[in-house]
Amino acid sequence: CRNNPLGSGANISNGLAQVEVGENTFVAFATQPGNVTVDGTDENSPFTTALLKNVEIPGLSISDMMIRVRNETEALTVGRQVPWDQSNLREQFYFTEQQMLDPAQLSASLSRILSDPDAKKKLQIELASNDLQTAVLIVGQTLRSVEIPAPSGGSAEPVGTRVANLSSTESVAVARQSVVSGLETLIVGASAGEAEKDKAGDLARSIQTELRRLGCYRMQVDGDWGTGSIRALTDYYKNTKQIAPTTEPTVGLLGDLFLRSGRICKQPVIVKAKPAKVASDNGPSQTGPSRKAAKRAQAVPQRPIAPPPDISGGIGIGGVF
Repeated sequence: CRNNPLGSGANISNGLAQVEVGENTFVAFATQPGNVTVDGTDENSPFTTALLKNVEIPGLSISDMMIRVRNETEALTVGRQVPWDQSNLREQFYFTEQQMLDPAQLSASLSRILSDPDAKKKLQIELASNDLQTAVLIVGQTLRSVEIPAPSGGSAEPVGTRVANLSSTESVAVARQSVVSGLETLIVGASAGEAEKDKAGDLARSIQTELRRLGCYRMQVDGDWGTGSIRALTDYYKNTKQIAPTTEPTVGLLGDLFLRSGRICKQPVIVKAKPAKVASDNGPSQTGPSRKAAKRAQAVPQRPIAPPPDISGGIGIGGVF
C-alpha cells in the first residue's frame, strides 16, 4: 500500500523504495510512489475492488489487467490514487490463459445483452476500453441475477437452447451466425450518424483489439488497417488453419474472433545473440599461412631510420664558417 511503516514521526517520506527482484518478475503497487492508498467506504479498497473485478477475466494478460485496474482505481478515487507496477517480464503472463469459453454460451450472452437496452448501453461503454469478448463477460456478470423476458409468442426456444441441441460443428456455425447478426445491430446502433470512414475505423479498431487479445496483434490499436493489421490477421488464419477469405475488416471476421478464446498466436521467443569469441594471448596458436607470415615478420630485423642529409654546405647564419 506504500504506507510509511515507521509512522509520521520518522524523517522518511511516504512510499516504498524500489524493489530489487530477479528476472521475469512482476510487482504491483496499490498506488504511485510517494502516495498513500485510499481505504474507501466499502468492504474492499478501490484497488482491491478493481483487482478482484479483473483478475479472473479469461485471456487477459497481467500487464493488460494492471492497465484496467489502474484506470478503474483512478476513476474510483477521482485521481487521488494511481496504481503502479514494476516489471521485467520476458513474456506475458495469464492467470486464466488456458480457459476455453463455449462459443454457444458467448453467443447466448451477447444475445441476452443486446435484448436489454440498459445492458446494451453498458456494453457500449465497456467497449471503449475493452475487447468485445471481455466487455461481454463483464456485462454478462451483471445480468446473472436479472431475468430477461422471453420473446413474445412463448413457443420459440432461446438461442442457447437451440444451439445446445446441435452437434459441435453445427452449434459453432449457428453461434457465429447469431453473433454476426447481433454485431451488425450493435455496430449500426453505435455508429448512427457517423461517416462511412469513421464506421470503418471503429470496425478495424474492434478487430485489432480482438486480435491483440488472441495474441496475434502486438501494435497500437488505432483503427488504421495497414500492413501490421494484415500481418496479424494472416498469422491468425495460419494458426487456426483457415483459408483467408479476405484480409479486410468485416463484421463476420469480428464475430469469428469474438467466439475464439485462449492464445491463438504464441508470442515469439527472442533468442539472445551469443557473444563473439575473442582470441586471447593464452589461446591456441595460429596455424597455416598466417602463422608463417607472422614468423617472417618477426625474423626480418628492423633497420633504423636514416638521418636527413646535410645540405647546409657549411653555411650558417651570419656568414661562412
